[in-house]
Amino acid sequence: MAAAGVTLAYSTHRPETLAPAAALMRGHATIILEEPETPGFHAMLRRELAVDEYLTVTEYEYPAFARRSASLLRELFAEGKYIVQLDPYMDVLVSIHEFFTDGHGPSDIAPKTTQAAVYDVEHRWTKTLIHYYEASGQTDFDGLVAALIGFARRDAERGRMRDAMRAEHFARILHKDSSAWPGPVYLEAGSIHFSLLRELVRRLDKPPRLVYLMEDVSRRVWGRRQVLGPSDVLTLLLTFFPDRAGPRPELLAAQSLIHVKIQQKEELEECKEEPAPHTVDEAWSAGVSMALGYDECRELYERLKGLPTPHARRLATDYLKHINRRPVGHIA
Repeated sequence: MAAAGVTLAYSTHRPETLAPAAALMRGHATIILEEPETPGFHAMLRRELAVDEYLTVTEYEYPAFARRSASLLRELFAEGKYIVQLDPYMDVLVSIHEFFTDGHGPSDIAPKTTQAAVYDVEHRWTKTLIHYYEASGQTDFDGLVAALIGFARRDAERGRMRDAMRAEHFARILHKDSSAWPGPVYLEAGSIHFSLLRELVRRLDKPPRLVYLMEDVSRRVWGRRQVLGPSDVLTLLLTFFPDRAGPRPELLAAQSLIHVKIQQKEELEECKEEPAPHTVDEAWSAGVSMALGYDECRELYERLKGLPTPHARRLATDYLKHINRRPVGHIA
């Protein structure tokens, strides 16, 4: 299949993305999801397994999105769409977990295999995540920033490998048998998986068409095709410049510590007045945190620690007014 028949759609797992995703998916014959193969998926599509029953054997961070997404995929399958789950890195990770459940250990993994490579990356990622959690309980802000940068560096490494494996698998099937996935093809991607685009460009005859599902809203509230908070920007920076150090990653990490305290955590329902609440809230929380300098992040973080999200949001708003600063973005 020519690469011109591939659409790379950047999205997030939020309910508000489903309407634009559905409209775009309906213009494609094959829909490839960014998720590992899960038990019962095809039975759910064929309506042999209830959506709620299917979701009980899967792990989804956002239940409202997962339920509505499964119902949408059922509709698309009934319309004749070919639907595929494709995330080889996560498939291998699941196989490693099952290998350990059977009584094996890390030393039993065969060296110089895909399983060994994934295990090594995942082990480094987990180690830095634990270190970041441990640092979160300390009072040293600079140490916490350093721990967050260390984790982001490993998260970027993990993302590069995940994207490379996905692109390689995708391109191999297209080149081996173009009829395996009827075109045109919709390829789902998380909002910061830009290394996937790089890997696809390397492997396909022509670059895929890019679509940002929330672009209209993002341009209205942020001025760009996507709303990216400081942690997203930090991960992207380290994805393409793995050894980058100095003031830029340090500032982004400090801003990320504020951002995570003030952004909405629960799933928000769309309404007539605001059909994209998560995108709007992300623009606000990113705008507040990215308006701050390093020392301002340090001062505000000390005040936010231990506060529930609603209180932290109010305090951050008051702090920005106190230092006579406006949030970054169009909704400032």
